[in-house]
Amino acid sequence: MNRSGALCIAHSHFSLLVWPQPPIAVSHVWELRRTVDTLSNAMSRVEDPQLWSILDESRTRFLCACDGRMDELPHGVVHHDLHDANLLVDASEEAVTGVLDFGDMVWGPRIAELAVPAAYASRGAAQPVEAFIQVAEGWGSSIDLQAEEIDLLLEAAIGRLAVNLAVWTARGQSERGGYALSRSKGTERVLREFLCVDADALRRELRRILGH
Repeated sequence: MNRSGALCIAHSHFSLLVWPQPPIAVSHVWELRRTVDTLSNAMSRVEDPQLWSILDESRTRFLCACDGRMDELPHGVVHHDLHDANLLVDASEEAVTGVLDFGDMVWGPRIAELAVPAAYASRGAAQPVEAFIQVAEGWGSSIDLQAEEIDLLLEAAIGRLAVNLAVWTARGQSERGGYALSRSKGTERVLREFLCVDADALRRELRRILGH
């Protein structure tokens, strides 16, 4: 996914922003607000000590950055799974033409709607951090992000990647093990890079290109 693709899915998000909050609470194991609990549960079934260590570091990073701050961010109805496998694309026009799989849709912090595609797009890129920035730039050219959202974007992406890696690794020993491993392909590589990136420098760059 490039900058123009991110702009297209940002436009699709506009249609969800006008939806009212559901009359009853709806939750899902993959949603951003449940990152720590989901990680803790899945990590109890991860046997590889090196992988467990990466997940533990990710959990700590997310918890330190985001704990208690999610409720302060702008909220709305979010698809929560806008990655490349859930998008229909017109290759000739280089445009997103449809969105699939609304099963994870919840009322939650709207930053999740950017963190997911930005994180997942990085998995297929030779330069994951650059891909992450490009998606953020495309999204931000359509939707103004608050400074607090920009500052939490990296940790939100780290949290989602860690959930992806932990959940599918935990399911890797099931009868659908091959499918599970395919769903986390490339995640560990990008997660390691995101954990090592200069977070302050990245936030400054994001603030610069997004007008803060």
